[in-house]
Amino acid sequence: MTKIQYFIRTDDPDSVERGKGALLRLEEGEPWALAEAIVADGTWETMDLLARYHLLGSNDIPISETTAERARNILVTWHRLGRLSALPNPLPGEDDAINLGRSAEAEAEREDLRPRAQIVQDGIVQIWSQVNAPPNAESIGPS
Repeated sequence: MTKIQYFIRTDDPDSVERGKGALLRLEEGEPWALAEAIVADGTWETMDLLARYHLLGSNDIPISETTAERARNILVTWHRLGRLSALPNPLPGEDDAINLGRSAEAEAEREDLRPRAQIVQDGIVQIWSQVNAPPNAESIGPS
């Protein structure tokens, strides 16, 4: 069964319900560069926001993991507010064991990108593994 992780990208985590920020999803174990963001027509498009976030180590706009339930609520609210013209199918929480709503063409494109995306992620991890955290500080790089 595929586990899907959801992330929000916003300065203010409470503002996401008001239509601010971005909502991302990533299949567990997939490279960060294959994360998808919801776009205005209610589809998910591959975007490198998560990979860039990990590469930079910190960002002006933080990304944090959220639950499938909250992601679902955010999407329903965005649709009600007019930010999305349609809701994605399936909605978060319905997508763990079924097709993620991608076309065969989109799935083939992801398969082509996967090896390069993994190389990018491995490079990011390698860069951050060479950076020492200051004493008594948490590492800022990806784990």
